[in-house]
Amino acid sequence: MYRKIGALRDLKLAKEIKNHLEKKGFTGQISSTTDDGLIWIEAAPAEREMEAKILYAQYLGLLPKYDLERPAPRVKMGKTGPLTKFLLYGSILTFLLQLYFQYNFGEMIFENFFLYGTPGEAGLFASLHNFEWWRLFTPIFLHFGILHILFNSLALKDFGTALEFSEGWKYVLTLTIVTALFTNTLQYLLTGPMFGGMSGVVYAYFGHFLGRQMMKRPSVVKIPRQGIIYVVIWFFATFLPGPIQFMANGAHISGIMLGLLSGVGKFSWEKRKAWSLSVLAILAGAALLLTIEIYRLKAPLYFLKHS
Repeated sequence: MYRKIGALRDLKLAKEIKNHLEKKGFTGQISSTTDDGLIWIEAAPAEREMEAKILYAQYLGLLPKYDLERPAPRVKMGKTGPLTKFLLYGSILTFLLQLYFQYNFGEMIFENFFLYGTPGEAGLFASLHNFEWWRLFTPIFLHFGILHILFNSLALKDFGTALEFSEGWKYVLTLTIVTALFTNTLQYLLTGPMFGGMSGVVYAYFGHFLGRQMMKRPSVVKIPRQGIIYVVIWFFATFLPGPIQFMANGAHISGIMLGLLSGVGKFSWEKRKAWSLSVLAILAGAALLLTIEIYRLKAPLYFLKHS
């Protein structure tokens, strides 16, 4: 759906701005001249209306150009979007149910219904062979401990709110589903069904904004600095020996990889060199980190033991 971005009386200038918006990944059009002589510039998708208006104002010199080397002024993101709320409240409710069932009936009764597979399963993907397809996605709602749910909830609120505000809930839903499917499956193949958490999805959201910066695609929101510091420190800390080493790093690595690729965006002939180098760097980095993680696990990988 097209949204009206601005109106001019100069047709040549209107066409220049339309072409400028199209170079930035928008679909532009110029509507018919109105009775008062104004020429409307329209752009799609509607979810990026604010970004298009910023580019329009910048082209006319009404706003300064983005300087990615300096902190950009914060744009108010508004309230947390409905999809982010669903993921956030769903995780908290699931955690409370975990505590209730553990206290009243014993450990893992509730979790066994949400895990990718059941502990001690007969073979690889045994639960999926029984048509329990929900297990492809439900592990993201499981959390094991107060700190686990607390940190993931705080990061989800920051990055989920920012991404849903800038890209729209449909984009976030697609990224979330793809990320959950891919990260859960990879982690299952590495270590088996005993894992859970929203962190793979959170890293995908974070990676999206990093990918945009790699391609110099300005975002209309600014991520809180404390959120960036947290996810970066936590990402690398889980590779170190110690009490936090038994984390789902396969999900973390694949999550941030998918987010980076989504942020880099579709292939652009005008930016083919930067796009190709960015994609190669992302894939090479993910392969290197995954190799380190496989070496760190030491024990035979789950899919090798059960194939």
